[in-house]
Amino acid sequence: MKAIEQDTARMEEIIMTRMQETPHNPALHYEFAMIALRGGAIDDGVRWLESALKEDPKYAPAHRTLASYYQQQGDAAQAARHRELGRQ
Repeated sequence: MKAIEQDTARMEEIIMTRMQETPHNPALHYEFAMIALRGGAIDDGVRWLESALKEDPKYAPAHRTLASYYQQQGDAAQAARHRELGRQ
């Protein structure tokens, strides 16, 4: 329960404070995505990963996470694409 409370507080801080200061920081989008994914909000997490890549198309952590996601979904082509982009 404490972890959920911490994640909720961090998500609020990211949205209400950090993104107000640096809205184009892909690391913030990525962090928000990881919290969403950890909480089971898969669709939201994927959207935030894609948002991180809109801010920085070469942001490797987002590509690596999307590669894992697509691999689990059975989309080998998308997984391979993101895996390759995550190496660059």
